[in-house]
Amino acid sequence: MARQMIQDVIPTRSKDIRRIPIPERKQPSSKEVIREVREEFENYNKPKRSWNKKLIVITVIILVAVIVLLLTTVFAKATVTITPATQTAAVNASLAAEQGTTTTSAIDFEPITLTQKETVTVTGTGTKQVDTKATGTIIIFNSYSTATQKLVANTRFETAAGLIYRIDKSVVVPGETTKAGVTTPGSITATVTADQSGANYNIPLSDFTIPGFAGEPEFKGFFARSQTVMSGGFSGTVAIISDTDRANAQSTLKSDLKSKLAQSVAQSVAKGYVLYPTGYQIVTQDLPDTSAGTN
Repeated sequence: MARQMIQDVIPTRSKDIRRIPIPERKQPSSKEVIREVREEFENYNKPKRSWNKKLIVITVIILVAVIVLLLTTVFAKATVTITPATQTAAVNASLAAEQGTTTTSAIDFEPITLTQKETVTVTGTGTKQVDTKATGTIIIFNSYSTATQKLVANTRFETAAGLIYRIDKSVVVPGETTKAGVTTPGSITATVTADQSGANYNIPLSDFTIPGFAGEPEFKGFFARSQTVMSGGFSGTVAIISDTDRANAQSTLKSDLKSKLAQSVAQSVAKGYVLYPTGYQIVTQDLPDTSAGTN
């Protein structure tokens, strides 16, 4: 008997992907495209703007901190005032000045001897015969004994060349002294004048003996040495000047000499010493006139 097939489900047409219809896509309008692009752009930039603001704020804070630090470092200063401590002490003591001293009871000093020579030319008013004797200063030494020795005025002093000079006034030469095993001859200065006039008595620094002690033990113990040159000796005709011209010339010379000597002594003070304004004296000596030529 023929088999009957009952089919209660009738399959539809087989579906194939190739048979699926593609719905038609609606093309967006230009306004929609612009709106979508704008929304996309705004959404894209929003996070970045927030980050940029934070970065700017942080940068500004750092810059402000750096500026403040620089200002406090560069312009920071402090004024320190130091007032030295002072103390006033009353000194009631008698101190003696002693050359080369090392004791605390005396003040050490060192002498400074300076020599300056100035000349001025004055027109003469005539001529005359002049005979002058050379003069100078010597130092007389006593290395004979510790006793003093008096030398009367006009005591002779002789150079090795036989020139004779005489002291103008009597002097007392101190005796020699011994200190710390060192013997120092006594000494004194004196002015001497040539025994005769003439330029040949104008001599440089020299040594002298005392002829009056010849043949005596004192001859070797007493001697003299020049402190200044001998000058002013002359014999001949010279021009003469008026008393007024002479006085004016001498005043000018003394003023110039004092000014130059004061400057020289201030520059000659040794290191560690002090020169007091009244700690020196200036002594001038008038030398005889000399002729500068025939009028």
